[in-house]
Amino acid sequence: MYTDASYDATRQGLGVIVVDTLTDKRYICGGQVPLDLLAWIMSHRSDLKTKINQGELLAVVAVVMTFPDILLERDVVFWVDNTTALSACVDGYSNFPDLATLSNALHLLLAGLRTRSYFLHVPGKVIAPTSPVEYRLWTLQGSKYCTLSCSLRCPQTNWLLTV
Repeated sequence: MYTDASYDATRQGLGVIVVDTLTDKRYICGGQVPLDLLAWIMSHRSDLKTKINQGELLAVVAVVMTFPDILLERDVVFWVDNTTALSACVDGYSNFPDLATLSNALHLLLAGLRTRSYFLHVPGKVIAPTSPVEYRLWTLQGSKYCTLSCSLRCPQTNWLLTV
């Protein structure tokens, strides 16, 4: 599982790449962070100039919510390029309430799926596609589009590109 996020004034995006080593299938998912999640983050930490750490951690939670069937009772390696998000994944905790909530949700989801999870750092600016241009490049390599599950209110949110 490769996860990534982008955050600037015009775009708050998430992207994930899933490689299922049992079936050799690859999935590409992503799109915009839902507005209800952005509002929830702002309610906890409105003083932040950027929400990239929250987005990076949210991408990890979203991939678990989207692919429970692939993760069930499996060894799973998560590659994360953001050290704050990675720390929250590894520790299952953060001093910041929003990151702590996302981290706790992640660990509860993983426990429910009985995964053996490994979180590793991967250096780089972009791991997974977070924009439509990046999606196009990945699909040329044979990957399949999908929709991420990522919302506080409902389990399925429509994203920019769907299957």
